[in-house]
Amino acid sequence: MSSAKSNFAFSGGNNPNRSISNRLNETGIYLRDQVQTTKASALITIPAGQATTNNELAKFIPANSLVTSLGIFFTENANIDTSGTLAVGFGNASADVSIVASTQLNAAGTDIVINSFTSTSSKHALTSGGTAIALAADSALWFGNESSLFFQTIVGAADLTALCQVKVVMEFLTVSNS
Repeated sequence: MSSAKSNFAFSGGNNPNRSISNRLNETGIYLRDQVQTTKASALITIPAGQATTNNELAKFIPANSLVTSLGIFFTENANIDTSGTLAVGFGNASADVSIVASTQLNAAGTDIVINSFTSTSSKHALTSGGTAIALAADSALWFGNESSLFFQTIVGAADLTALCQVKVVMEFLTVSNS
C-alpha cells in the first residue's frame, strides 16, 4: 500500500479525516456564535487645540453584532494644559453620542498617561477625579448591517500641549436578533 493511500485510510467504513473536519466545523460555529470578539481601530489623533472632533470609524461594526463594550487605549500621554479637560463619546452618526454619552475623562488640568485604558466594561477612571465611560441608557447596541462607529473627542477649557493618539477597542458578539 502506498503512503498516500495510508494517509486516507478508512477505519470501519469511516474516514477519520471526516471526523476531524466535523470537529473543526463545530468549533468554528461555536467560536462564531458564542465567543466574544474584539476589534481595535487604527490610531486616531486627538488634536491639541480646543475643539470638538467627530471621527468616523467606517464599517467598524460587523453585521449581526451586539456591542458589549467600547474602550479607549491611550498610545501616548495626553498632556493637558492648566485647566484643560478631555471628554469622549460614541454614537451612530457624526456628533451623536447615543451609545456612550460625552464623558469627561480627567479632572481639570490632569494628564492621562501613556498605555492607560478605559472601557464600558472595565469602568476604570483614567485619573483621580476623572469619570469612567459607560454605555448610555436606552442605547441600541445590536447592528444588523455593517455599520460605522463615531468617536467624538472634546478638548475643553485649555489646549493639550501636543497631539495625542488613541485606539478605540470594541468587544462584541455575533448574534441574530431573531
